[in-house]
Amino acid sequence: MTKICEVTVLYLKPGTDLSSPENHSKYTTGIKTLTSQPGFQLLQEGRSKTEEELLVWLINWNDLLDHEAFMAKSEPYSKMVDALLSMCDTEREDFLEIKHLPPTSSFLDVTMTGTQYANQMTTILWLRIPEGGSLGQLAAAVKRLRGELEHRGQAVTGGGPVETPGEAILFIQSREGPSVEKEEIARILENGANISRSGVFKLSYNT
Repeated sequence: MTKICEVTVLYLKPGTDLSSPENHSKYTTGIKTLTSQPGFQLLQEGRSKTEEELLVWLINWNDLLDHEAFMAKSEPYSKMVDALLSMCDTEREDFLEIKHLPPTSSFLDVTMTGTQYANQMTTILWLRIPEGGSLGQLAAAVKRLRGELEHRGQAVTGGGPVETPGEAILFIQSREGPSVEKEEIARILENGANISRSGVFKLSYNT
């Protein structure tokens, strides 16, 4: 059994209000369908504070096979997906993206649901090798960024490779949001990696 973290990115239609009765019903239906599946452990979800249309679901599974088994269940999986896609901006090419990380690449920890983490903010960086770059340069850039952020007192996890070669996802936690601007992060990365997507989230937990 190999525990994994599924990172699902969704782009909502501009102006989507998840608290409206119709959308809230769709959204909670999707969550309830997911959390009832065998092998499901934990869901953290939230919208980006810097790009409101960006929604992320971080899902812990006991094993990749559990996620694949859920996807193979046409009725419950379609029930969840249809509910979410009805609110997504499907005109975007990147409206949906799913990646898998080993648990050591994420900060998913059920012990972090206490009141002491009520104001915790999480910055997520999706990094990619630039044209002409190499895996070695990406690894060095991620290591350099992690070192700089940790030196500044940030809690940093992730940065390991995802299943798509040349990509990595980094998680940065703090009480007040990111202490380093996106432009500064790009400077630290130099030419080793590009930021393909980023967001600042206050995540909610579902078990």
